[in-house]
Amino acid sequence: AKKMEALAQANEALKTGANAAPAIDKQNATEKPLKVLVAEDNITNQMVLEALLKSTNVEYEIVENGRKCLDRVSEKHFDAVLIDIKMPVMDGVEATLKIRANERRENKQRLPIVALTANAMAHQIEKYEAAGMDGCIAKPYRVEDLIDTLHGAIKASKSGAAETPNLWHSQRAVG
Repeated sequence: AKKMEALAQANEALKTGANAAPAIDKQNATEKPLKVLVAEDNITNQMVLEALLKSTNVEYEIVENGRKCLDRVSEKHFDAVLIDIKMPVMDGVEATLKIRANERRENKQRLPIVALTANAMAHQIEKYEAAGMDGCIAKPYRVEDLIDTLHGAIKASKSGAAETPNLWHSQRAVG
């Protein structure tokens, strides 16, 4: 029953994001696909993200906790990370803090990290920023927010910008 519910939610998410997908594909058809690591423990959310990302020019890999995210980032190049906040083993904030510490220690380029969360109140977002996250996408996800935020974070990272403005898509979660 849970799997059927997850499939129904993923299907609905794909329908919701389907209108934006063709424009995104055409826009990025000649660009190299973005390589994105997704850290998300919830199977339903994994399926929703998979459905949304399949409709875009993004190559993705999914891991189920922050520890595995930290390991994969050290093993392989990614253009960005989408990371859930609440996960078992290691949460998204702790994983981000460790990734940022490793970047400083190894003098690596900053990897764009975007929070995926239902917890997007102002005080929570301040915590994510303080940990070194570059943006936040509130659940429920929209394909436009995913793509805009990923591209914005990557562009800011490549330009060496200290901050990545307008990447905090939390208005739907507040209220």
